[in-house]
Amino acid sequence: MSYEEGTLFQPMSSAQHAVKISNMQLGDTVVIFGAGPSGLLAMLWSKAFGAEKVIAVEVDEHRIAIAKKFADAVFDPSKDDVIAEINKLTDNIGPQAVIECSGNTKAQSQALDIVKKGGCVVIYGVSHDSDPTPVNFQTITTREITIKGALASHEGAYPLSIQAVKSKKIDTSLIPLMKVELNDIGKAFETLLKGEEVKAVVVF
Repeated sequence: MSYEEGTLFQPMSSAQHAVKISNMQLGDTVVIFGAGPSGLLAMLWSKAFGAEKVIAVEVDEHRIAIAKKFADAVFDPSKDDVIAEINKLTDNIGPQAVIECSGNTKAQSQALDIVKKGGCVVIYGVSHDSDPTPVNFQTITTREITIKGALASHEGAYPLSIQAVKSKKIDTSLIPLMKVELNDIGKAFETLLKGEEVKAVVVF
């Protein structure tokens, strides 16, 4: 096991926990909002846990290109009617689980609109928006939606993550890593903020 793989265990374990608490089952459809490191890892875990179909929602062109290697379908909310497209793929039923990894308040609201009746929405992404996410409680009640929050660090998930990497159930080589030396860490942050890379690791 490489040091590069080791750097992924924290986000991998957190993503595993987020997918697990969604209560997705073998053969389910799962929608992932956001294709950053957490979102990509949530896609891998959804497949590993038996999702029949994984759908990604992302606006960044670079991340969309990467997400296409992980998801069965990828939609850009700035160009696509996400709800209509997902309804087409789910026979107008909606996905059994939605994992919101972007932290975008509009995405968090939209997650409630697309999940199937009786489904689960996991809020995993951290929002930095000053305006709170608008929530329609009538929708939650009438459609019996479960909403859960997922802590960004969950140490109890580490053993399964290690086993998944060892057994190649999760292929960490699919996650693009920008490798930099310690004195180039400033450049790494600049590149990440521009959206030109997904994740950076410091190599000694």
